[in-house]
Amino acid sequence: KLETFCSNEWKARVLRRRLRQLGYGPSRPVVTWIGISIDEIGRAKPSGLRWQEHDWPLVYLRPTRRNECKAIIARAGLALASRSACWMCPLQQNREWRELRVSQPDDWERAVAFDDAIRARDPGVFVHRSGVPLAIADLAEPPRVPQADLFGGVDACDSGYCYV
Repeated sequence: KLETFCSNEWKARVLRRRLRQLGYGPSRPVVTWIGISIDEIGRAKPSGLRWQEHDWPLVYLRPTRRNECKAIIARAGLALASRSACWMCPLQQNREWRELRVSQPDDWERAVAFDDAIRARDPGVFVHRSGVPLAIADLAEPPRVPQADLFGGVDACDSGYCYV
């Protein structure tokens, strides 16, 4: 699994190239706002460049949860965007695979063919997290088991800070 390959190749590097085209760089630093919610605080990482600083307004400036973001978008009359993922992304959840299969059958077929083609080069690699060919993977949602928090409630902590 190449954990950050797609994000680096098709998001971060594309943005950096565009910033360079706009004249930003070592002699003209920039602050880039990244729109992740407080639920995703674990994704807040520095850019790794001296001239590009990352900032997360929905985490630090106006702490906002994902459901609050969705409510703001709905009140504005805008459509909710789906999570950005490619048709063959191995990080997709079963729900996303099912949705792809139903709503975009051509992309589903491409994903199945891609998954099969991978094993022509490396027999032990699979697109689906179960380690079986995508075409036969069980895409049902596993039953949800409530997780108790440290304070005795069930699913009470959703701050995004505590990964205990």
